[in-house]
Amino acid sequence: MVKPTLSAQDKMFFRMAYQGGLAVRVLGQLASVQGNSTATKIFGNTMVVEHGKVNDLLKDWAMEMNMKAPSNFPADSIKVKKILIMKTGKNFDLAYARLMVTDHKKDIAMFDREIKMGRNPKLVQIAKDTLPKLKMHLKMAQKLPM
Repeated sequence: MVKPTLSAQDKMFFRMAYQGGLAVRVLGQLASVQGNSTATKIFGNTMVVEHGKVNDLLKDWAMEMNMKAPSNFPADSIKVKKILIMKTGKNFDLAYARLMVTDHKKDIAMFDREIKMGRNPKLVQIAKDTLPKLKMHLKMAQKLPM
């Protein structure tokens, strides 16, 4: 069986989506522990679980394509984590909520772009299946204490 070739769009989407998922999970773990409100803690835990599931799908896809999933997350996420660690109480919740709103808007645009421009059918399907969840996460993030 011949595996479909990957477009530059597919490669970029995979790398960015996987790394972004790693970052959201790490920040979600931080929120589930350091969050001031119950809503922030619950949302953080939800991000750990649900973005973990998406990353598992992406990792399985990568294995089928004989690719290795990235093990690092974007440098800007490292900076954000360092900033968030220093915040406490309502200041933490506010910073985390704003970050999750901004991040999920970017994610929605990225997944939408893959749906429209991606060439690998299975990767496009992962994007299609995930997009409604990302939209739901955005709505949840917008309801967090700000």
